[in-house]
Amino acid sequence: MERYTYFDGGKWRLKIGDTEYSGDWVDRLSAYEETGLEPEDMKKVFNEDATLKLAGQILGVTPGRLRELAQAYRLLGNTVYEPNKRGVISTYKVISVHFSGCSILVGWDLLDGIYSNLNGFEISALGKTVFLTREAAEAALDAMGGENNA
Repeated sequence: MERYTYFDGGKWRLKIGDTEYSGDWVDRLSAYEETGLEPEDMKKVFNEDATLKLAGQILGVTPGRLRELAQAYRLLGNTVYEPNKRGVISTYKVISVHFSGCSILVGWDLLDGIYSNLNGFEISALGKTVFLTREAAEAALDAMGGENNA
């Protein structure tokens, strides 16, 4: 990679035409140049995990928490399914997402089935008691039927 910055007089500098620049942004550019990585290489270095870890450090949350937040946000407007012990799969539309320090609550409206007297579910219930597809809810219902008969 071609270098644009140089160190002179105790600081990093950049010359464009007849004008010489220095300062924080030139220091950051020189730090990038020090890596020796091309932009394509940077994409490989900063994969999703690394990016989430860096963002998490800035925001003060874990990468897992950031994934949960993104997953909850993507649920807005989608349909989710909740099987119950009566053998009915209720269908809900996700209408809201509420974030707190310790949990993410997803609000819903009943579209079809039996209302469970809940305003929604915690994001941690996804894939356990609430499902993204009817097929997954049917499989969970079948598993519940087997447990109830045992």
